[in-house]
Amino acid sequence: MRLMLVDDSLTVRKRLTDLCNEITTVEVVSTAATASEAVAALYVYRPDVLVLDIHLGAQNAFDLLKVVGPQFPRMVVMLITGGATEPYRAMASACGARYLFDKALDMSRLQETLIELSATREEDGSAH
Repeated sequence: MRLMLVDDSLTVRKRLTDLCNEITTVEVVSTAATASEAVAALYVYRPDVLVLDIHLGAQNAFDLLKVVGPQFPRMVVMLITGGATEPYRAMASACGARYLFDKALDMSRLQETLIELSATREEDGSAH
C-alpha cells in the first residue's frame, strides 16, 4: 500500500516514517512539509493513503482536501493533529477524511489502522 506523509514538523515526519516502515505492506512513497509540496507530490506518486497534519503553516488540511480530494476519490485520508477534538472530527468528515488521530495519543492506533487497511487491500486485490 502506497502512503504519503504530510506534516510541517521534520521530527513528526521522521517519527511517522519510522512507524510506517515497521509495516512491511506499507511503502512511504513521499513526504511533504507544506500544502504546495503535498499537491505536487500527490499528482506524481498517487498514494493509496494520505496521512495529513491539519496545521500546515499558512494553509491547513481542510483547504488542501477541498482542492485535491475530488481528484483522488479512492485515496484514504487520515488526518493527524495535536488535539483531535469534536469540531475537528466534524470538519474532517465533511472534507472526506476517514480518520482523525491525535499525534500524542493515537500513533499506535494509526499504525494498527494502516495494518488493517493494508490487509484489506491485499485481500480485495487492490494493493499496488
